Amino acid sequence: MILLRGCHGRGSSTEAKVQFNARRFGVLVVLACGPGAVALGSQSEFIPMGFLPGGEVSSATAVSRDGQTVVGLSHEWNGDRTVYRGFRWNETEGMESLGAFRGSISRSAAWGVSDNGQWACGASAGGNQCATRFSDSLIEGIPKSYGVQTFESMAISGDGQTLVGYQGVSDALWKAFRWTPHTGTKSLESLDRHPLDMATAVSRDGSIVAGWSKYTVNFVGYSYAVWWDSTGDVHPIWSPSGMEFGSRAVDIDDDGRYVLCWGVSADGSRTVVFLHDRNSGTNRLIPTFSRTWFIPSGMCRSGGIVAGTDWSGTLGEARLSVFGRAPDSLHRLLTRTGSTAHLEWKLSEARAVTVADGRVVVVGHGTDPEGRIQSFIARIPLVRLMAPTSGP
Repeated sequence: MILLRGCHGRGSSTEAKVQFNARRFGVLVVLACGPGAVALGSQSEFIPMGFLPGGEVSSATAVSRDGQTVVGLSHEWNGDRTVYRGFRWNETEGMESLGAFRGSISRSAAWGVSDNGQWACGASAGGNQCATRFSDSLIEGIPKSYGVQTFESMAISGDGQTLVGYQGVSDALWKAFRWTPHTGTKSLESLDRHPLDMATAVSRDGSIVAGWSKYTVNFVGYSYAVWWDSTGDVHPIWSPSGMEFGSRAVDIDDDGRYVLCWGVSADGSRTVVFLHDRNSGTNRLIPTFSRTWFIPSGMCRSGGIVAGTDWSGTLGEARLSVFGRAPDSLHRLLTRTGSTAHLEWKLSEARAVTVADGRVVVVGHGTDPEGRIQSFIARIPLVRLMAPTSGP
């Protein structure tokens, strides 16, 4: 099924191109048009996010559905030393610290953000890590179960009311969990008697969770992509043929239908990236070039655009897969669509992507002209990504 939402001017050539590409690649695409839409000739923009006070390292990890709020982590000077702190960023107020659950000596990180940017999730640590939910006026540490040392929330639902992540009793024993203010922390079922599980994504309403779970084959433990239903039961995602043992799920669409996964080819030469359709149980491959180690990080909430990093070289390279095409360099896409602000940067990782107001919004980090690791946000008009690309 193809979905084009809120697009005016049904007879336009732009819409015809979008419909053609959507049908050709068989993915779910949302083209956000309307009063805030970007004109066909508009250029891309690239904005460095900077650092928290006293910091020279920052990394953006997630972007809100409306493309206005970014979260991540940055070095911050706390009076006597530099610590990692979760941050929230928007274009009006810039980068602001989310603080830490146990005060100024603690570290913190933000890994997910709600649709409107009001809530963020991550972890805060003054000793052992504690799963944390952040808002403008609240730092909420989630109580840990007895014996848990590491407790981290990796994703948050669209309304900000469901957190998912993992609890670690030791380095070799992790349990995936789902938390809401009403139910508290609930462990999710594992594939193995000795769990090593992580929940990495959650649907917009919090009912469907995706991630990976260890499964032992011939006394060797492999991680398999899985999804969990509203009761916490686990469902394995069987990988496409031609893959080595093991896979991981990294993101899920709004409705919880499509799950973004990756693994390694059977010959060990490249990664295999695919979208799993929970309704039909089928997988759709996202093509990757030979000898390319593209690892996806996230997709727009309709599943049509995937962001990730190619680790084929000594340093990572941020890439985008658009409408089922092979991942292309974000640096090249920005240059092709009119941006110049990024030209002296090395764009190392693309961590999250959304589509808002007719633009593809990508966040991640790279090496800036001064040699610092710095967060960025890039906005590319969706209609300008329609032209075909080629080469790794």
